[in-house]
Amino acid sequence: MATESMLITTHKNVKISYTEDSNKWEFDLRGRHYIKDSVRECRVIIDKPAPVSKKSSFEPVEAYIYDRYCSSVGKFQKIRVTSVAAREYPNDSPACWTVDKQGTLSKNGVHNLFQITGQNDILIDEHRSLDRKIKEAALRQRTIIEKLLVKIVLPTEEH
Repeated sequence: MATESMLITTHKNVKISYTEDSNKWEFDLRGRHYIKDSVRECRVIIDKPAPVSKKSSFEPVEAYIYDRYCSSVGKFQKIRVTSVAAREYPNDSPACWTVDKQGTLSKNGVHNLFQITGQNDILIDEHRSLDRKIKEAALRQRTIIEKLLVKIVLPTEEH
């Protein structure tokens, strides 16, 4: 037996049909089909405002991130800034969500993020060069200390 609509009503220009076989009310709204138990439920959904698109106007960008705790040369890494992060507390610094080369998602403060520009490339190269020089100097210092520090020989006590 075919499904037959016995009653049809309209609410805010939306046609609501009653299907006797299923004892349900049906309607289409904003590209979606709804089936409800009562006309009241249908009207509640129709009366709700259309959902607002959550699409952000933020376009992802490439940037440098400075990791002050990175022990290797290359504290600056290229990452992709994907969106602005919500602040957990009112006094929080602005932060962004980023993705690194390995695909790891992280929340980072904007104070550690820098634009990729020709001038910044030059400054980062200089920073990396200074890092290498500091590490070389520290290695030379350790070598000198190893050469300088000759353990003193204490006289042995005789009993």
